Amino acid sequence: MPKWFRPIARWFAHCRQLSNWWWAVIVLAWSAFSLVDSLISHWGSDSVKAGWKAATLHFPFGWQTWAIGLLLIGLVFVYDGSYRHTRGLNSRIKELSWPENRPQLLFDSWGEIPHDHPEVRSFTRTGSSGAYLEYFQRGFYLSNHGGTAHEITCFPIKLADSVYAVGNVVPRIDKDGQGFMIVYMDIEHNAKFMEETERWDLLTVMAALEKKINAARVGETSIRAEIGVCYRDGRGVWYASFCWLTYRKDLNRLIFGPTDQSKTGFLDRAVFNGCLTRD
Repeated sequence: MPKWFRPIARWFAHCRQLSNWWWAVIVLAWSAFSLVDSLISHWGSDSVKAGWKAATLHFPFGWQTWAIGLLLIGLVFVYDGSYRHTRGLNSRIKELSWPENRPQLLFDSWGEIPHDHPEVRSFTRTGSSGAYLEYFQRGFYLSNHGGTAHEITCFPIKLADSVYAVGNVVPRIDKDGQGFMIVYMDIEHNAKFMEETERWDLLTVMAALEKKINAARVGETSIRAEIGVCYRDGRGVWYASFCWLTYRKDLNRLIFGPTDQSKTGFLDRAVFNGCLTRD
């Protein structure tokens, strides 16, 4: 494209952004009305002229009236297009901006469920010192470094092909508060890779997966998986936090990497539908 033509192309592109299909319809309708009026005025019979005048409350009409009407229509269109374009830009700026009071969830650690958690389950064991409760549920400890987060939902965690962990939905984590998300293996749909199926101990599962994967490799590589949650603020704007979870064989621990946050700007969780289901 020649350099001299680029400003013209940009001008036409901007006009396309401002324009709308019904603009052409109105211009064609106005032009058709003007054409019919002109034809009747010049070649219509007296009865047709009288009927047209009565139907249209006729006033002196000519090409000047048509041009003035077209100019007025153009001004209205330009204002309407500019208004819609500006409103769209402002909406986009609002979507991309980061409110200071937005919720910001970080992954802190993996561990046993708090004993006062409303969904806690346990069973009684008997030891040398007597009966005691054993808590078997595990999950992620989350901290909120912003405003209150609502409907915290875990994305399916892909540990390997056809091996996933899933989490429950946490109703709310208050401003600058902490929360716990129950996480467990999706054993009903996972491929079998352990002799004894394990639902709750993600640490044991990742250790077994690493051993199985590294058995076919020359060098050992730490297994890791991307974990993420989506959540909304009080206005209904959705956010997501992601980080990498790595199994460290030398420490026999799960290590959380830095957390990255993204903002969708959408007021509907449907934007995450593709992320909330297994592959």
